[in-house]
Amino acid sequence: MRFLSRGRAEGQAKGLLLAGAVYFLLVSVAHMTGIKLPVLFIYYSLPSYEYQDRIIGFLTFGWSVFFYMTVMSFTRRKLGALVIAGLVALVMLVIINLTTDFSGFPVSVEEVWFHVGVLVLFFYWLLLLRSYVMFR
Repeated sequence: MRFLSRGRAEGQAKGLLLAGAVYFLLVSVAHMTGIKLPVLFIYYSLPSYEYQDRIIGFLTFGWSVFFYMTVMSFTRRKLGALVIAGLVALVMLVIINLTTDFSGFPVSVEEVWFHVGVLVLFFYWLLLLRSYVMFR
């Protein structure tokens, strides 16, 4: 297996983490302001309560800070922790989608955007995993 130089692997990981920090910040702003957009809201077509959106808003702000702080104080161990957390999050999103009966909601779920979002997050996670594995 060909390893990337330490500087190149770290640079790629930091770029991905910074993109993740920006994404979570956008999710936070969208939830705090109630602006429902596909991919920033997992189930954007479903109604939600303001308190739910605010909880998600401050939690995703925290994730944005975690990603940004990992960029500012980078270690392979921190990157590994985010890779593991990302995998758990992806698996849980899929489990939630497979086990939830959405027929009881007053509007239909736009599953296409859910699948697009999960697919994008999966490829993002694969790139982070690659950076972790290739990092010497």
